[in-house]
Amino acid sequence: MRNQPGGRWKTLGRVLRAASLGVVIGLGATFLAPEGAFAQTVQAESDDGEALLTADAVLHDEEAGTITASGNVEVAYGERVLRADEIIYYIARDVIVAQGNVALVDPGGDVVFADRAEVTSDLDEALVNQVRALMRESSRVTAANAIRTGGNQTVFNKGRFTPCSTCTFGEEDEPLWHLEADQVIHDQEERVLRYRNARLNMFGLPLLYTPYFEHPDWTVERESGLLSPSFGRNSFQGFYSDLPYFHVIDETSDITLTPRITQRRLPVLSLEHRKLLPYGFMQTEVSGTYAKRQDANDRWREADFRGHIDAQGRFALTDHWRAGYDLRRSSDQSYLRAYDFVNDARYNSQLFAEHFDGRSYFGAHSFAYQILTDEISEKRQPFVLPLLEFSHKGEPLWEGLYPTLDASLLSILRRSGREVGRISVTPGLTLPAIGRFGEVYKFRAGVQMDGYWTKGHDPGSANPDPDDPDGSITSGRVFPFAALEMRYPWLIQGGGVQQTVEPVVQFVASPRGGNHKRIPNEDSIDLTFDDTNLFSINRFPGIDRIDSGSRVDYGVNYSLATGETFYSELFLGQSYRFHTNTSFSADSGLRERRSDYVTRLRLRPIDEIDLVYRARLDRKSLRPVQQEAEARLGPDYLNIELGYLDLPDLSTGRDLGRREEVVGRLNAQLSRQWHASLYATHDLAEDYTQKVGLALGFDCECFNFSAGVERRRYRDREIEPGYNFLFNITFRYLGGVGASN
Repeated sequence: MRNQPGGRWKTLGRVLRAASLGVVIGLGATFLAPEGAFAQTVQAESDDGEALLTADAVLHDEEAGTITASGNVEVAYGERVLRADEIIYYIARDVIVAQGNVALVDPGGDVVFADRAEVTSDLDEALVNQVRALMRESSRVTAANAIRTGGNQTVFNKGRFTPCSTCTFGEEDEPLWHLEADQVIHDQEERVLRYRNARLNMFGLPLLYTPYFEHPDWTVERESGLLSPSFGRNSFQGFYSDLPYFHVIDETSDITLTPRITQRRLPVLSLEHRKLLPYGFMQTEVSGTYAKRQDANDRWREADFRGHIDAQGRFALTDHWRAGYDLRRSSDQSYLRAYDFVNDARYNSQLFAEHFDGRSYFGAHSFAYQILTDEISEKRQPFVLPLLEFSHKGEPLWEGLYPTLDASLLSILRRSGREVGRISVTPGLTLPAIGRFGEVYKFRAGVQMDGYWTKGHDPGSANPDPDDPDGSITSGRVFPFAALEMRYPWLIQGGGVQQTVEPVVQFVASPRGGNHKRIPNEDSIDLTFDDTNLFSINRFPGIDRIDSGSRVDYGVNYSLATGETFYSELFLGQSYRFHTNTSFSADSGLRERRSDYVTRLRLRPIDEIDLVYRARLDRKSLRPVQQEAEARLGPDYLNIELGYLDLPDLSTGRDLGRREEVVGRLNAQLSRQWHASLYATHDLAEDYTQKVGLALGFDCECFNFSAGVERRRYRDREIEPGYNFLFNITFRYLGGVGASN
């Protein structure tokens, strides 16, 4: 027997290979080290690559037929590493035994800790005692022992699996939940874990038992199979259950087939398809059933097909071109809400292509609208086929002066009502400048030229489907304008206080008129005058109506900030018109020569308080005509969100009514994982609570839980007002279950 802490290790005989729980280790021949060296390094070439051994001492016992490496032993083969206090190679058996603080690391990042590991060199069998494995995605497996067979299957005896790392309970930081079984079989080829006599334990208590169970391992991102079921109840369907099945088509596409079994109606079948492309994605959901439905007059119609389609696609064609589509259509107005798909009031479809190139933009869009309420006639909804838009800002020509061009082409069709064709071209010039004393100027000038062709239009009427329309009408206008905006910001600092005062004045020159009756109004119906559009040349939201006549707009913005948290801002502005403009409604605040005041106030004294208030004030009485307020009070762990909205009815037909409502939400972070919220919406105009609800949730990396109850006071054909209960629970890798009522 020879002990060679610093001598020669002439030959190991052949390259050694060992595997344990997916770790492959090679060890090669021919070792040289200088006499008296404390650490020895073995480096040799094998068929699979380079193997490297480092240790404090190496002992070759010829009588026992063993080679022992001890003291900070590390064996590396490629990206695989084995560390241990001692490694013994039994030459006759061709077996490597590692013992004492054994750690095995594979290329994927999985680490296996053990007291002792024994592996055959042909990789077919391995035995590891007192296993503690830390896998990817923070999953952990422990077992009394583990046996690896076939090179790709590991059997953990008396095994325990959990994906919980930071999600723990108790003084000893036990995982929130774990699965334990007589046997846990990890099939690395099929990438699945199988359990024999499995028990689900949560908070240390047994929750469920099953003689057999399996789920994908931590390497699987998508796997075909049944998904978590969900349950619910409403007045139309009764009790229902969704039983989804997920199928992986290939690496870039999959489908989810979901049959729904209902208590009072025939089953509903829905299908979702997803496809990921090198340049975008496509996603399509369709559903269908055969059922009765209730019309707008509360009469039940004979059973017929009911269903919907919701498809979306987005494509980045080149560095400058992108395109997409949204196809959303329902068989009738109440189907989506009756079967709990969506709760939208409008289902919009579009097809578009856009081009971006430097300072230019081109867009081609088509739109179709489906109304899902009884408030607006379905037949009067427009089909935009197409809307072409072009916008360009040229390079500076002289002293910062640059040209602009905006153009559009619009075509609108209806099943019942007027048809509209429009072309609009607006060339212009913009000159920004900074004065000698720091004042900021912007001069804008242009000519808006519009041409219209209409059919079925009643001049002067806002009704898109008039009873006695005229025939084809051709009309147009030429509208020149010029505007000069001046800003003069002042900064005042001292004593840790920073103040900013910025007066703003804008002069707009343009002719009167231009909104004659022969021009229909399709895109300038809803006008809200506030601080955001005070200095817009055209305060109407679209092109069909123009803000004609000369005027001056003025306002002042003041802000004050101290330290790192306190901030306040106040804006007050108004517009003065040299002539009245009857194109604006009487309640718009812009019809008279002197407009209403618009204001904005923001106050943030500390990080935990943030207040924003916007209003339009009557020019004579200073009474708020329209208001909007938002508030957030409290730190992240306990805060209140409040909102208030007060809007007059500015619609053309006065058919929407005044809106005044207040919303509130209380959010509480009860602990690191637990959170709760209480919310309500109250209609002040009608004096009733639209909805009120309570939600409770628990979130961590391996478990999610949410529950809530909500009461809504509305009736929508098949759906009666009442309470809605929500429940969802999800275990990572295992799935979950959800319910709503």
